[in-house]
Amino acid sequence: MIRIRLDRSRAALRPLLAICLFASGLAAQSSSGARLVVSRRDARVTFPRDTAQRWGWTPADTTGAWTYLWSLHTPAVEGSSSVELAVGRAPDDTLRRFRSLRAVVASGRVMRCGGESWVQLCDERDVGKAAVRDGAVEITLRDSALVANLFGLRPARAELAFGRPGLATTWSDSVSVEYVDPQMPPPSDSLLAWVAERKRLARKNGRWVSRSISVRPGWSGWDSSWVTVGDTLELRLSEETCSGDLCAGSWDAPKSDSSFVISDTTVLGALPKRVAPPRPPASAGVAVLEEMVIVAPGVPGPITRIARRPGVSTVHVGGLAPYADTAHVCEAPRTSLTQVVVVRPPVARVVIHPRPDTIRAGAEPRFTADVFDAAGGLLPHASVDITYPDADLRPHPRRYESPLDPLPPGGRRRVVATFRGKADTLSVFVADSMKR
Repeated sequence: MIRIRLDRSRAALRPLLAICLFASGLAAQSSSGARLVVSRRDARVTFPRDTAQRWGWTPADTTGAWTYLWSLHTPAVEGSSSVELAVGRAPDDTLRRFRSLRAVVASGRVMRCGGESWVQLCDERDVGKAAVRDGAVEITLRDSALVANLFGLRPARAELAFGRPGLATTWSDSVSVEYVDPQMPPPSDSLLAWVAERKRLARKNGRWVSRSISVRPGWSGWDSSWVTVGDTLELRLSEETCSGDLCAGSWDAPKSDSSFVISDTTVLGALPKRVAPPRPPASAGVAVLEEMVIVAPGVPGPITRIARRPGVSTVHVGGLAPYADTAHVCEAPRTSLTQVVVVRPPVARVVIHPRPDTIRAGAEPRFTADVFDAAGGLLPHASVDITYPDADLRPHPRRYESPLDPLPPGGRRRVVATFRGKADTLSVFVADSMKR
C-alpha cells in the first residue's frame, strides 16, 4: 500500500534537512561510528550506538520526533529516495514502553520512500531487515533492484538521520559509501543522460506560476470570493511562483494593457467622495481615470470598491503580459483573469457545533463554527476565532479548532466563537470521568 507520511515532527523531512546541511558544507564527515557498505547484491547501513536508558514515549515527550525513525537517503537513479525504519504510532498513542531497543526495532518496518518535495510517498511493504548489533541499529537491503536504484550512480556519500520522542534535535550525518565486491558497475553515459533529462523534467513539472485577482477582505475559492454588504474592498493583481513546496508571491507583478473591468457597479461601487482614499499626484507615467489608478507601463494598481448591495459582480482584467520563461514551467499562467465577487447580506450569527453538555477530562474535542448571513445563508471558509476563556488556552483564528491541551476538569468551561462582532458561547461540563 502507498501512503503519504506527514507526521507531527516532520520526521519524514529530516533526511532532506541533512542533505541541505551537507550541501552547504555544514555536515562534517562521520565520526559517530556509522557505516555504509554496498555491493551489487546488497547494502548494509549501521547507525551509531543507541545509549538511551529507556525506550518508548510518554505524554511529557513534547520535543523531538513523533516516533522512532532511522533513515538512509541517497541521490538515487529514479530521483531522491530514502529507506526508513519507522515505528508505527497512532495519533492517540500517548504512552508506550519497550523493554529494549530490540523490541523497538522489532515493532518497526523498513520502507522505501521517495519524492522530489517534502511530501514523501512511502511503500509500506518491508524492503529490508533490521536488527540490533552491539547496541547499534543495522538495516540490510538484499533487493538488488532497490540497491541498484539507490546506488546506481555510485554516490561517494549518503545521508543518515535518526529521531526519537524526547530527543530535542534529530541526529543527522553524512557517511562515506564503502563499495565492496561484487562491485556496483559505474553508471554508463546513457544512464547519466537519462538521469539528467529526468531531473530537468522533474524541475519543470514541479514549477508553476499562477495569477489571480486578490479581493481583500474576502473569503474565497479559486475564482470566486464572498464579501458582505458595507465591506470596503481592495482589488489587485498577484502572481505566485512555486517550485515544489516553496512558493513566492508578488503584488502587481504581471503587466497589462487594460484596467479592471467591473460588470455591475451597483453591486461593487466606487467609494463615496468623503471616504475615498488619497490619490497619487499626477506625474509622468501615471494617469488617474475616475476611481482607477493605472500605473505605467501598464500595471493595474490596486483599486478600492464598496459592496453596496447583495448580488454578484465579475471583476476582469485582460492583456496580461505572457510569462517569459515558459520553457521551465509546467503550465504558462493566464493572460486574462476573471474573479466572481458575491456580495452577501451582513453577518447575522455564529454557531458552534457539536454541542455536547459533558465531555471527559483529557479529551480533545474538535469544535466547528459556522457563520450565517441575515438571509440564513451559510458563509463558507470564514476564519472564526475560537477561544477558551476559562481554560487559559490561547485563541486561534481557525474554523476547526481543538485545544492545544485537554480542557481541565472541575466544572463548566466556556467555548466562545466570534466573527465580525457576532459570537456564540457553548458551556461544557468537563467531568473527571465519563459515566457509562
